[in-house]
Amino acid sequence: MKRILAAFLLTVIFGIYSYAKSLNEMELSEIRFLFQEHIDKTEIEGIVLEGSRSEARVATLSDDGNLIAVGFGKRISPSPNKPNFTDSTVKIYSAENFEKVAELTTPKNGIPYSMAFSSDKTRLLVGYEEGAVLWDLKSALPASVFLPKTPTGFDNPPPMRVAACDFSRDEKHVLLAGGSVVSVYEVESEEEVAYFRTPWITTASYLPSGDIITGHAGVANDVRVFDPTTGALKQSFKCKDQVISVSYESSTGVADIAAFNPENHASIDIYTWDLEADALLREPFSLVGHKDNVTTVQFMPSVGSILTSSYDRTTKRWDDETGKLESTYELKNALATYQSLAVIESFNPIILKMKRSNQAGDDNSE
Repeated sequence: MKRILAAFLLTVIFGIYSYAKSLNEMELSEIRFLFQEHIDKTEIEGIVLEGSRSEARVATLSDDGNLIAVGFGKRISPSPNKPNFTDSTVKIYSAENFEKVAELTTPKNGIPYSMAFSSDKTRLLVGYEEGAVLWDLKSALPASVFLPKTPTGFDNPPPMRVAACDFSRDEKHVLLAGGSVVSVYEVESEEEVAYFRTPWITTASYLPSGDIITGHAGVANDVRVFDPTTGALKQSFKCKDQVISVSYESSTGVADIAAFNPENHASIDIYTWDLEADALLREPFSLVGHKDNVTTVQFMPSVGSILTSSYDRTTKRWDDETGKLESTYELKNALATYQSLAVIESFNPIILKMKRSNQAGDDNSE
């Protein structure tokens, strides 16, 4: 079964369904699949996972695709000073039979916003509203806790919602990024060993070299490469609007960048940046076809595709060389207004996280 999934699974989608009348107002999370033999289908079928009373916020796969982690959380009394949360958990599912294999009770840090598996699948790094926890999956207990501190020289830094987290290549350090802050922690000591400010961060990860690559919104609208120890800026690339996604190909040394088109956020501009030459490899092109703002973009270089999701409740697949639209997948019967994507390059499954729409009675606090 695992080999079948590894060979044929292209798309995994988990969303929020509202079955208020039939299931006592319990929300369910759903995983949907698009197999390669059905690549031309226009609707993605799915199965329902164990229910939760909170929204599915974020998800990721282990490197081999055998485990699925889904983070749930719902703010019930939004307050800058005393945030209250209910049913804030992370659940681990088997990708073979979709049974729950572990449940991690979220600490007081709040809602989970980002996650990353260790290479051996024994640990899961989860970024929360405030700081991050490295979970031991065998015991379902925290192995390390990383809490932001006020560094020397910075007065009252804003709270860091950890929008992106990652392991260093040797997994001795972890990267936490959110707002306008990047922090690096030593795993063993839980000590913060680097802290630096940047423009507003939309994405962040380690490069194979050990450097940190970040994407930015706001005034900057660029991609930057930083030294992980000193925070010194080493390289940058300017886009025309907010950066959504950055994908680095270690075999070519190229970073694929997706940014909003400044004239229409339903369209995406694609840049191909050669970091070694510090130059564009080709002219940028645009992905045009969504009817509402694009929410996320995921590059799939091993199959030559780019995936986008949108508030129009569709996912589209594009040729990554020409920008030609190849497929459109409609998420029918799903009250979805927001989605996020994550790709595992070994066999390219995609995970989309979908947030309930207002017509299902959703709160708009997030």
